[in-house]
Amino acid sequence: MRDRGRGDADGAVVRALPLVGRAAELGRIQAALARAAAGDPVAVVLSGPPGIGTSRLGEEALTLARRAGFLTGIGRADEAGDDLAYAPVVSLFGGLLRAVPPPERASLLRGLDQLAPVIAGLGAPRPLDDPALERLRIVDGLTRLTDRLTRRAPLALLIDDAHALDPESAAFLAHLAVTIEGRRLLLVVTTRADEPHHTRSVRLLARLAAGTWSQEHLRLEALTDSESRRLLTGALGPPVDPELTVRVLEACAGVPLLLTAVAADLRSSDPPRLAGSGAPLPGDLRARLAVRLAGLTDDERHLLELLALAGTHPGHAVLAAAARPDSGARAPFSTPLDELLERLERRLLVVTGDDGASRLAHGLLREALVAEMVPATRRRRHGELARALRAHDPDDPRIADHLLRSGSLTDPAVVIGAARRARDLGAIDEAARYLRAARDLSPDSEQAGLLVELGDLALQAGRRDEAVAQWRAALRHSRRRGDAGGITRAHRKLALLAWGDGEGAVAADHFEAATRAQAGLEPSRELAEVLYSRMLVAVRDGDVAIVPELADRLRPIAARLHDPGLRIRLWLVEAAGDTLARDLGAARTGNTRALDLARATGDPVLEARALDQLSVIASIAGDIPELRRRSTAGLEIGESLGVETMAVWPRMRLILADLLGGNWDRALGMHAWLLVLRGSLPEADGLLARARALQARSTRGEPRPSIAVCTAGAALALARGNPREAARVGAPLADLTASWYPFAPALVLGEALAVTDPAAAAALADQVRAWSCGTAFPAAVAAGIDAACLPIPAPGSPAGHPDRSTLDRAQALLRGSIDGFDALGLPFLAARARLDLARWTHAGADSPAEEAGHLAGDALAVFSQLGARDHARRARALVHDLDPLAAESRGGPPGPGPASAEPVRLSRRELEVARLVAEGRTNAEVATALFISPRTVTSHLDHVYQRLGLGSRAALTRYLADSGLLGRSNGSNGSIT
Repeated sequence: MRDRGRGDADGAVVRALPLVGRAAELGRIQAALARAAAGDPVAVVLSGPPGIGTSRLGEEALTLARRAGFLTGIGRADEAGDDLAYAPVVSLFGGLLRAVPPPERASLLRGLDQLAPVIAGLGAPRPLDDPALERLRIVDGLTRLTDRLTRRAPLALLIDDAHALDPESAAFLAHLAVTIEGRRLLLVVTTRADEPHHTRSVRLLARLAAGTWSQEHLRLEALTDSESRRLLTGALGPPVDPELTVRVLEACAGVPLLLTAVAADLRSSDPPRLAGSGAPLPGDLRARLAVRLAGLTDDERHLLELLALAGTHPGHAVLAAAARPDSGARAPFSTPLDELLERLERRLLVVTGDDGASRLAHGLLREALVAEMVPATRRRRHGELARALRAHDPDDPRIADHLLRSGSLTDPAVVIGAARRARDLGAIDEAARYLRAARDLSPDSEQAGLLVELGDLALQAGRRDEAVAQWRAALRHSRRRGDAGGITRAHRKLALLAWGDGEGAVAADHFEAATRAQAGLEPSRELAEVLYSRMLVAVRDGDVAIVPELADRLRPIAARLHDPGLRIRLWLVEAAGDTLARDLGAARTGNTRALDLARATGDPVLEARALDQLSVIASIAGDIPELRRRSTAGLEIGESLGVETMAVWPRMRLILADLLGGNWDRALGMHAWLLVLRGSLPEADGLLARARALQARSTRGEPRPSIAVCTAGAALALARGNPREAARVGAPLADLTASWYPFAPALVLGEALAVTDPAAAAALADQVRAWSCGTAFPAAVAAGIDAACLPIPAPGSPAGHPDRSTLDRAQALLRGSIDGFDALGLPFLAARARLDLARWTHAGADSPAEEAGHLAGDALAVFSQLGARDHARRARALVHDLDPLAAESRGGPPGPGPASAEPVRLSRRELEVARLVAEGRTNAEVATALFISPRTVTSHLDHVYQRLGLGSRAALTRYLADSGLLGRSNGSNGSIT
């Protein structure tokens, strides 16, 4: 067999032509390449009319990238295959991974089994039984693979004919653009500027623009006459007859594809026509292609027609199968396949890649071939392709598509199987196309079920009205047939959609009709799903009173059906109701039972849900270690399944654990609120504006308040001295059931209400205190709100000292807060309460200044370590009032200077020394343990005391304990902030 990657000398001459007339564009591509190499991802968009050379320029961009050390890959979209999910992406990553040595390839693909549907050789992933999650995890997996490739080497990708991308591949590129940052990545896409391709290109480019990548848009224009002459001379070789040159230039109008095609035809004629009038040269590109096709043999046209309809580029084995005759039939081709391919490559009609896959040289050729085929020929060719694919691989998903297009599909199971495979890939439009075909082939008894599935797919694609129409059609069909199960199913779908749109009364009517349809029948799965859906809606609406009754009805049905998944879901929704009813003990028990059964039955999605709900309970209770443990376990499941969406909430909860637990550097993901705490108000303002805009864009109708956004907005208003605005913005925080972390935001709102509406603040404190969660968190927060309602008189003010009863109450409340927050390991909240207690103590008539100084100093140490600049400034001011010398040792008088603007930092060695001292070791023992001199230990300790504003070993030990820094004394944590 010949070398599949090579043509003959004439073809090689034309393909080896230098790029003409694109110097300016190449310069901009070089600049984009340099930016990408520096870690700034760039998307280069090459557009222009058909035949103008975008593909050739894109390939030249990859050549430049390879010379610069980039790993390169090409994915080509094909309008014949734009319904096949991920086809260009499969080609792209297939080529990239073939260029990587096998051991490295295995490392790149480790943990990415979710890509098995699109990358061969991976183990089967754990099924999710959720098409939306399947689609998300494939996109996430492709993005993670891209990220890994960019860490290995700079990466340059070419997506040719991007206007023809299938929706799933386009979704992947859009996700890539908003996810990958700071990587050495160049993306080149080529698109056509003629309609309808331009409109599709604009939609894709708008999605790419939503990311942070820089973009270069290069629109290619026709070559000038001098550039066209250079290209033609290079293709034909001198001398070229002047008369022929003039005629060719006039006919080709500066279109490189047409110029090279004419040159190929002139050279391939026998003898070559390099002078004189030559062949006719129509000026229209499509007319020119028609002239070229008119000279084909029957076998050449037959093979080109197969390639035009094949969609994804078929390998040589598939084409060979198409060339073999059925038993007793005449051979499709009278010419050997390899000889045909050589002829077509020589005439620049076919290109064969290094992987052996053959394709048409350009999309216009496909358009011309398809336009000339009569319907009967198209159906016959699709049938031949289906036969060839089945002979090569009976499970090839393209078989059903070609059978469908051939008109020879009679078995609905084939097309329904194809629909399920497409759905599992998340290819919604492809699955819907197959299901519509299945309806034409299926009996009347199957129609309602197929309509429901079509509605599900429409809703996943965001086409709400289409979903409603399909489900209503299913309802009518089920009523006509007297199918109670179908009636119940359709009403349940319509009820959930109406509820999601805020139409509670409509949803209730549908639920009632769904339940009524099951009256007098044996308990069924359809009734179970209705009862479960009603429980879910009741919990989410806060109507927990009805949940026990529904659970009592559902429990025996779940037992009868022997469905562990239904039992797990029942326990989870019951536990969610218990949480809303503030019975966290029952909620913890129910969620734990659900978690155990989900693990026993191997259901990772329900296991993750149980972990999420247990994390919520830990968050409400302020149990930081439990919150970390459950969130980490949930995060591991999301990552192991390759579903980034499932990992988002565990990550958010880990961020909250870091924020409340004092690890602010790691918690910076909860940006706006934390930036307010650190005193970066303008930056927090900008982030809030972006968050609110995104929230408004992503919701239907009036957006529901985001607890994170409300908390950050209220905190920002408080930091700016506007408690009234804080109370307005933070009003949704009063609903303690609206969030999985209700109490810390409630403390922010309570602080605002303490100034603007003390009675409302007291009511909020009572609400918080009423929660029973097994920890001191709600009591500590409620005490803090109550203390905020007591105004602290400034020392020396006309109001004088507070009366003894007020002082005693304030101090008791704040000590209760401190004890609770200390017990839970919440250093920032405890330090705030200590600072307030120091201010009350300082305001008392007979309170010792030393006690207030210790409290303020301890608070200052925590604020400095966390980088809470405004709080540290206030603490430093109080320390200065109490003892100017002590304030100087802690960083000078209050003010915005460098000492108060930056968090305290300890070096790795300083932290090692401090920990050993906290263990009670002498300087000599520390020196022995660390193999340094006692003098060096003393020097390190002096430095630590000066930086932290401490004066004794006891104070140092307390500081490390309060900051969560007591640990192994080998300095493994590095520097602290």
